[in-house]
Amino acid sequence: MLVIPIAVQWWNVWKSGSEPGGGGYIVQRMLTAKNDSHALGGTLFFNVLNWVVRPWPWYVVGLCSVIVYPDLASIKAAFPKVDPSLVHGDMAYPAMLTKVPHLWLGVVAASMMGALFSTVAAHLNLGSAYVVNDFWKRFVRPQAKDSELIWIGRASMLALLLLGCWIAPHLKSAKAAFDLMLLIGAGSGSVFLLRWFWMRINAWTEIVGMGVSFAVALVLQFGFPELLPWQKLLITIAATSASWLAVTFLTKPTEAVVAARFRAAVRAEGRDVGRGVLLTAIASFAVYDMMYAVGAWLYGWTAKAAVATALAIAASGVIILVLRKKDWPG
Repeated sequence: MLVIPIAVQWWNVWKSGSEPGGGGYIVQRMLTAKNDSHALGGTLFFNVLNWVVRPWPWYVVGLCSVIVYPDLASIKAAFPKVDPSLVHGDMAYPAMLTKVPHLWLGVVAASMMGALFSTVAAHLNLGSAYVVNDFWKRFVRPQAKDSELIWIGRASMLALLLLGCWIAPHLKSAKAAFDLMLLIGAGSGSVFLLRWFWMRINAWTEIVGMGVSFAVALVLQFGFPELLPWQKLLITIAATSASWLAVTFLTKPTEAVVAARFRAAVRAEGRDVGRGVLLTAIASFAVYDMMYAVGAWLYGWTAKAAVATALAIAASGVIILVLRKKDWPG
């Protein structure tokens, strides 16, 4: 279970907001930065806030829930009107909310509803934008007027919403939804990482990678419930990787002119890939070491916390020195 995330999942699984090789959420913000150093520094700072600061309130609540609700029976007692078959370990968090004073419970409920609605709205809008701009306007009706595109966007939103409503009842827990999300992106993550370095990858590679992983994920999730999540993940990765590799070599490569424009746009020429991979490893170590250091301080493990903090500061110092070099990232 531990080997798969460390050795396979991080580079081979697409996950919204955490895509191998960069994704829309991060790239959008990097493109608004003043220069390369600001983009890299801002991204590193975001990862510190996202992985070091944000998770610890969750961890603390989760650890406290083990004491307050030591077993499923105690969680079921907190929700006497809920169907017992729907009560799983992931309901410990909402069970903890029953201990929150009414005033703060309203604030928590409002924040969670705001987060939920904004996420749903953003993804419905994002999905409809793909349908309108990347499919309908490009391949179906290039001459379509704005009014037509608006209606296509609304119809796409409705279709996505209905699809989500159909899938939701089949997911028995939050973990099941998370496992399905990982399955849908399994095997396509390597495409999004390699496309920056291997110019043989073309549009069909990405289309097949996304399509096959989605289809295989649905078949395994709903057709083979007896398989364990890690087994489904490896099967999906194998099927998806074999599919997109075959399509890559069976289809024509991207035109040389287009590939040259892409390399120029991302400034791929002259980059030291080995140096970049090494710095990525150092930055990852710094971020996760900071996360461990915060936990060690909270637990009162002074010696471990001091060592972890010193290592995190040293690794961060290396990254800062590199970012300050004028020739980065050439």
